[in-house]
Amino acid sequence: MVTQRLMMKKMKIKKRRRRIAMKQRRKRFRYHRETLQVSSETASKICTELDRLATVVFAIENDTHVVPVGAFKMTPAHQVRRNESF
Repeated sequence: MVTQRLMMKKMKIKKRRRRIAMKQRRKRFRYHRETLQVSSETASKICTELDRLATVVFAIENDTHVVPVGAFKMTPAHQVRRNESF
C-alpha cells in the first residue's frame, strides 16, 4: 500500500516536471518564432546565395591581404605607417 502511494506520488511529480518543461519549451519557441518573423518590407531584402558568396569572398580577401616586406613600418607610438623609403 505504501509503495503504491510512493509510486503514485513519483508519477505525479514526473508529470508536473514534464508540464513545466513543456511550458518552458513553448515560451522559447514562441520567442524564437516572433524574432524570426519576416515582414513584407524586409522580404524583398533577403539575401540570395550570390550575396552570401560575395560576402564570404570579400571577407576572405580582407583577411588575406598580401603586402610586400618593408612596405609598412611601425612608429615608436605603435602606429602602422607607410614606409617613405619603399
